[in-house]
Amino acid sequence: MLHRTDVSTVSEIMTNEPYNFSTTATGLMFLSALVGSIFGYFTGVFADTIVVFFARRNGGVKEPEMRLWTLCISFIYAGVGYLLYGWAANAGLPWIAIAIGLGAMIAHQVSACSIATAYAMDCFPGVSSIQFKAHRISKLTSLTDLRRNRRYPRHLLLVHQFRHHAVFAVFHRRY
Repeated sequence: MLHRTDVSTVSEIMTNEPYNFSTTATGLMFLSALVGSIFGYFTGVFADTIVVFFARRNGGVKEPEMRLWTLCISFIYAGVGYLLYGWAANAGLPWIAIAIGLGAMIAHQVSACSIATAYAMDCFPGVSSIQFKAHRISKLTSLTDLRRNRRYPRHLLLVHQFRHHAVFAVFHRRY
């Protein structure tokens, strides 16, 4: 039986055959997510080191795109994590394979978000980080509200997302 490869399926996978974990043991699987978060955080910190390295090679000029090279590490986390988690759950491999896959998935999510946010902040230096984060939070909560209400068709989500990006672009041109 195939399973969806996201963290909402951990309890479904680990409490059934062949694992039969208790709820406590299933909860302890998320220690791998904690380890993945730490790996993802340090990958984001490594992005700053890469930017300094490339800026020195570029005669002291820092470009926002220099940070994007560390997304390659994040892509490796994603490939390993999503494939290993889904494959291990489907094939009934030992629980450690699922834990490693879960940790790699979380490492990908943390590192990619960290690098992408830092890249956006480098691209728009006139906007403070608080304004940027406030915009992202408002966008995420608005989309969550639309997703909860199943009456809205999918194309409205795209229109809503386009509207937020257009407002964000106009906001940056003014400042």
